[in-house]
Order: sequence, then structure tokens, then C-alpha cells
Amino acid sequence: MKYPFLNGLTRSKGLINTFYGYEDLQKVRTGAFSSMLNLSSDKFPLLSVRSPRKKYFLGHKGTGSRIYELNLNPDSPLTAAGAVNNTVTFCSESDIYYKGVKVAGAPLLSSYKTRKIIPFGKNFFVVPDGRYIITDGDGVSEVKHAAFQHVLIGARFDYVDEKRTGVSFRLMSPTEPEDAGEGYLWLDVSEERFILKKRTDGSWTEVCEVFVMLSHEGANAYAAVGDKLNLTVSGVPYNGVKVAKKGTGYLLLNARPIYEVITDHIVIVKKVMPVLDFALEHGNRIWGCRFGENENGEFVNEIYSSALGDPTLWDKYDGISTDSYTVSLGCPGEFTGAAVTGGDLIFFKENYIIRVSGYTPQDFTVSVTPGRGVKKGHGDSCVVLNEKIFYLSSAGVTVYDGALPYVISEEFSTHLFSDTLAVSFNGKYYLAAKKDGIRRIYVYDTETGLWHIEDDDFNVRFFIPLDGTVFMMCRINPGGNVYNFILLEPDCADEPRNLFGEDDGELVFRFDDVDPVLWYAETGELGADSGTGIIRSLIFRVELQDGARFKAELRCGNSKKYIKLCEIKKAKNGAFSVPVNTPRCSSFSIRLSGEGDFTLYSIGVIREKTGEVNGFDI
Repeated sequence: MKYPFLNGLTRSKGLINTFYGYEDLQKVRTGAFSSMLNLSSDKFPLLSVRSPRKKYFLGHKGTGSRIYELNLNPDSPLTAAGAVNNTVTFCSESDIYYKGVKVAGAPLLSSYKTRKIIPFGKNFFVVPDGRYIITDGDGVSEVKHAAFQHVLIGARFDYVDEKRTGVSFRLMSPTEPEDAGEGYLWLDVSEERFILKKRTDGSWTEVCEVFVMLSHEGANAYAAVGDKLNLTVSGVPYNGVKVAKKGTGYLLLNARPIYEVITDHIVIVKKVMPVLDFALEHGNRIWGCRFGENENGEFVNEIYSSALGDPTLWDKYDGISTDSYTVSLGCPGEFTGAAVTGGDLIFFKENYIIRVSGYTPQDFTVSVTPGRGVKKGHGDSCVVLNEKIFYLSSAGVTVYDGALPYVISEEFSTHLFSDTLAVSFNGKYYLAAKKDGIRRIYVYDTETGLWHIEDDDFNVRFFIPLDGTVFMMCRINPGGNVYNFILLEPDCADEPRNLFGEDDGELVFRFDDVDPVLWYAETGELGADSGTGIIRSLIFRVELQDGARFKAELRCGNSKKYIKLCEIKKAKNGAFSVPVNTPRCSSFSIRLSGEGDFTLYSIGVIREKTGEVNGFDI
């Protein structure tokens, strides 16, 4: 009896040489990874490790001097941090620090746990407290307040001229008196300025401008020339009183509508600015928004602008181009974020995008477009990159380019993200976010359109662009109050220096590596749709630098256990191939891991063609 000849087994080779980054999907495409850590798109289409993080160290010059990690230990947890005049500026719960020194005369409201430092030319503005810090070459020269309230006990009011000399008159009124005789003194209050007039030769002549002088040792504590104050004198309110001049222990007021001189009474001096949900600088103004109760307890849905060039004035309405600005909106919902792009302001609600255009209050225009806005609670995910706004919406990481927003994170779900913070740098969007109790940095490369996951972010609380790179200001432990400085991209950094001011010649600075970079990457299931082929071997083409190590593992089918295929702990520099035999299975996943500088060029897959029997696994 003769038997038929059997054909030999057919082998085929596949090559994975393009690696697509992070994809947490039901089906992950070949070359992508369902899980990863500390990997980067810097060498795309190859797979490589992110740049090593570096930590900032300092010490004193001299033989035997020790170098210490640069730790910041403020009096209370930080509520804001940023770069002003090329130095790190920050706020604790109660104070502002500039060039490492507490700013005097600028107390903060302890009720605010989050703040924003907004550079304004060479100066900066702190919201929501409304502290405007005016700087000079050596430090802070003046502090102006956009909002304050204090009580003066035993204050005195007098009518005076600009030299603070007392004046008297017979009548104060907006209309001239009838039948006034020669030498009659009349205080004309028909305009904002009070003018003392005298009857001379049958007509009225101006004598001087008259002010109401408020005298008290604390009168000038916070008020500035040009401020409009709200005074409450013995329970009687006088709103919109303008400060004409000030000095130690006194204010000269354009006192309309105060028509009485009052002595030795309790006076409440108050200056108000809008309560701001979000704020930013644009066009030499501070802009902000509010949905909820305002400073007077009224419910509002508004956008505001300070006066041109002065972030402490929010109620200047003189009908000129430098005025403040307020507009009410009809679209419902809380404000969730704000940014500037294309010369326009963009305010977000969860389901609306609000654009403000124009250059003066007379031509400001507001347009509202329904669309995916910033998700509530994730305003710090909103940054500008390549003239586009990147942010976290309810649908995922979203980009708004002036037309309609579109999602760029279809590769993974973001609905469980919390505690988000973002920065843009070197063509990439860095999003620090907590998910399942772990906070990591998700990185989107605008050039390749790929996502990667970097480290657990060292508990970063603030991203500070400075010296050609980005500093991560990290809280050392969650319950503590100590912060250190870690470079996001150390290869881009300038030489280390004093981050809090000028070098004094006695300190030395340097960057040191944080830790060896531990990385891993896990593919999705491969080969499940390849028909009757089974895997026989894999060939890894890798490159390891000094001290790096590489390990490859494989999981067959539905098994939960990974089998180690190879581990390389020492290797010469340069690329080399690592062939390994594998268990026989039709579908599999690969997990790669290691430490140090690593590049993966390709993964070769050797398969055999087999027969197929229905109902059986081979």
C-alpha cells in the first residue's frame, strides 16, 4: 500500500520594525503597546527610553564642601509657582516669595488653596488674591492691591486743597447759589472734581480743587492713586470714591458723594475686584471669568478685563480705550479653563467654547460655540502648543485649533483621570494625571501623533519652563511640605545656576541623575488572526549602552504566566541581534523590560504553517 507524500512545513518570517507607542484598546495594532513605562518617541519608528531625569543640587565653594539636593521648604504647602524675570517665584498659603525672599506688605488669604502667578511685563499679579507685585533689579519695589478691606477706628475727614491746607465755604451744591454777594465761597460738585469758586466782580472764579482728606495711620496701607474705594462711614455707604493722592497716614479723595465732614468714627475701607475662576494675561490686561456669586453675593455668569496696563483696576469705566470691561453670558455652566491663541482669548465650559476678540472695550466681541470644552476640574490640563490649545475634555485629550475641537487620545480612556497638570515643550504635550491611584506622565508627540507613558512623575505639583527646559517642582512626600527640582528634559537645559536670583559667587550648582531608568513595554495579543501559523522563534534587534540591561518574556494564548526568553545584562555598544526559541503557540504577547539606555530596532517573528483541525487548539 502506498501512502501520499506529505508536504514539508512552510516557514515564514515577519518583521515588526515600526513601533507606535501606547494603545490601551481591546485590539492593539502590531507595533503598539497596551502597557508601558518610561518609553519615548524620540527615535521613532524605533522604540527608545525617555531622557534620564536630573535633579538640581547646590553647595558652597571650598574644599570638602558637600553638595545638597536643592529642597524648598516653605512655611506652608505651595499654592502657586512659576517663572518671573527668569527666577522661580512661588506662593505658600499665606505669603508670596520673589527671588527667594518673602514679599512684605502682600499678605494672602489663607482660604485660597490654589492660586496662579501671572507675569505682567517685569511685574506679576497673583490671583485670586489680587496682589500686584512691582519689581526692580534688586527685588520688589512696591505692592499694589486689587482687593482689600480694613477697618479704621478714629478716622477723620477734612476738606483740603492739594497741599492739604484746610478750606471753608458757605455752600456745597451742583448749582450756583442765587443772590450770592461779593466774596461768597461756593463748592461746585457738579463734576467729579470738586472746585472751590469765589464770587468776584459779579462772576465766579476758581480758587482751587478741593479734596476730602481721610486721616488715619492705616489710611494708606493698601490704597493706590487712581483706586476707587467703597467706604462705609458709621454705617452709611459711599461707593466709587476715587483716590487722588496719598501719603503716610492720609488719602486725598475726589470725595463725591461725601457731603459731610465726619470726625472720629469707624470707617470701613474696601476695594473690590471680581471673584475669578480662571485668569490670564492678554493685551496688557488681566482677563478672568466667574460663574457663581460675585464679591457682592450676586449670582453672575461673566467675563472681565482689568484696565489697560493696570491689573488692580477693575471698575474703571470712563468711556475710553483703557477702561475695564465686563460682559454677561447666556450659556449655562461653570467655567472650566482658559487660554490665549491666535490673538484671541478662549474661555471654556464643559460644553461651550467662548472666544473674545478685539483690542479695546469699544470693539471687544464675544462669540459662543457649542463644543467639547475642558472637563470640570481639569483646567490645569489646558496649554497652548503649536498655536493650538490642548486640554482634557469629557471625551479625552482634545485639541482646539480655532475651528472645531477634535480628540487625539482615542488610543486610551481618560475618564478615570484625576489630579491633572500639563505643560507643552519641544513639540510635545506632557499630561501628568492620576489613574487607579497611580500618577504618571502621558506624552503626546505632535510630530508623530503617538502617545507614550513616562515615569510616575515624582509627585510633580508645578511645571516651570525655565533655562531652556522645564523644571518639575515635586513634593517629596504627599504629607510633607518639602519640594525638589527635577528636569523634564535635561539635554535642553542651560548651565545650572541659582534659580532664585543672582549668583553670589559662594554657591555651586550641578545636575545629577535621579535614578537609572527602569522601563517596560507589553504588546497586545499577536497572531490571533494569523490563521494556522504557530510561532517558532523571535529575533530582537536591540542596542544597549553601558550599564543597560534587556529582558524579553512571552505569554502564550490565554495564559496569565510570562515565560522568560532571554536576559542580557552586559553588552558591547552598538546594535546586535538576539535570536530565541519560543514555545509553540498560535497567539502570544511579548513583554520587554530593562534598565538604562535602550533602543529596539525590530522584532523578527518566525512562524510555521500548520494544518487546521476544527475544535482543536494547536
